Amino acid sequence: MKALKITGKILVLFAIIFTVVSCISPTPVIQVYSGPKLPREQVAIVTMDSTLGVVNVNRVDPNPATTMRTMTLEVLPGKYNIRLFYDDGYQSSVDDLDVMLLAEAGKSYHIYAGAGGGSWDPYVLQK
Repeated sequence: MKALKITGKILVLFAIIFTVVSCISPTPVIQVYSGPKLPREQVAIVTMDSTLGVVNVNRVDPNPATTMRTMTLEVLPGKYNIRLFYDDGYQSSVDDLDVMLLAEAGKSYHIYAGAGGGSWDPYVLQK
């Protein structure tokens, strides 16, 4: 009987841990347009390598309150200049670099760091 109570408590503990962990998003999704959230088919989704962080989008900080700089961007169709920094935990970029994106509605894009040989050169590919 005592073993059954301990097992029950352990199962409850695991259920609580699972619930908390499943609610945590590793990268915030930032809506880079004003107004209500639009359906997925009307926006483009931009993800990036975990070593990259967004400085600004079209010279505007997408979310000054965020502390996690790696993020997923939700943008309207159009041209974007995304300024990035690189930080892999061992080395950080001295200079921020820009990547250009021509976003289309309903499409997904990923920004790669393109790091190698002590330098980095970000580039975008459609997923």
